Amino acid sequence: MPSAKKLVDSCETLISLPEIYLRVREVIDDPHSSMEDLANALSLDPSMTARVLQLVNSPLYGIPRKIDTLSQAVNLLGMRPVANVVFATNVAKAFAQLPPSVMNMTDYWRKSVLCALIAVHLARACGMQDGERLFVAGLLRDVGHLVLYYTVPERAQSALIEAANFNQPLDEVERANIGCDYAEVGGDLMKKWEMPERLEQAIRWQLTPLRASKAERDAAIVKVAGACADSFETLGAKVELPAAGMEDALALLRISEDEVKKLVREAQSQQRETLAMIYPAAMAMAA
Repeated sequence: MPSAKKLVDSCETLISLPEIYLRVREVIDDPHSSMEDLANALSLDPSMTARVLQLVNSPLYGIPRKIDTLSQAVNLLGMRPVANVVFATNVAKAFAQLPPSVMNMTDYWRKSVLCALIAVHLARACGMQDGERLFVAGLLRDVGHLVLYYTVPERAQSALIEAANFNQPLDEVERANIGCDYAEVGGDLMKKWEMPERLEQAIRWQLTPLRASKAERDAAIVKVAGACADSFETLGAKVELPAAGMEDALALLRISEDEVKKLVREAQSQQRETLAMIYPAAMAMAA
C-alpha cells in the first residue's frame, strides 16, 4: 500500500501552488523584503486583494475600525498570517482539476469554512491570544482528502461508504484500505509545501493531539472543530460530538461539550458570509 508521502509526491504533477501564493512566498522568504513589498505582490491579484480586505474586516479579526488598504491589512496581520490566508483560500485552485463526480467542492468548502470558524471560536474560548491563526488550520483540516480523491479515488470513496455503513471511524477504515489516513496525508502535503510546522502538526496529529509535540492545543482544536463540522453536516442544526475519542482533546482545551455546542452555533451564523469570501463559486451555485 502507498504511504502518505508517496501519494502526495504522486500528485505533484497534477496540482500546483497558485501563482499568487508563490509570489507571496518569495517576498516573505526574502529577509530584505518589507510589508510594502508584500502588499505590492498581493495587489497584482485584484480578487485576492479583495479577499484579504474582506477577511481582515470580518468578525474573524474583530478590528474596530475599517481597513481600506492592503498595506494597513498587512501591517496589522503580519507577513506570515497573510501568506497563510492567501494559501488556504487558494487551495481550491490547486485542486481545480478534481472532477465534480469525485468531490463536490461546494460541500467540501462549506464544511471546511464551518470547521475553520469553529476552530477560531474554540481558540478564543480557550484564551489563545492569536485565535484567528486557527482559522487556516481548521480550513485545511480535511485537505488530505483532496489528495486521496486525486490519487486513489475508488479506494477513498469505498472507505467513506464502508465507514458510514459499519459506523466505523473513517481514519481507521482508510488506514486499512489505503495504508494511510487523511490526517497523515494532509500533514505530508503541508510539509511538501513548506507550511509552518505548527500548522503541519495541527493537521497531521488532529486525530491524536497528544502526539503533536509543538502544537498539542492546536491539534486538539482542529480535532474538536472537525468533529463538530462533521456532525453538523450529518445531523443539521443538532451537533453531537462522538461518544468516544474526544476526551483527550476536551481535556487539553479545558472546555466542556456544552460550551463547544454553543460555539458551534455562533460559528454557524458566520458560515455563509465567510464562505462567500473563501469560495465565491458556492454562492453562485446557490443563487
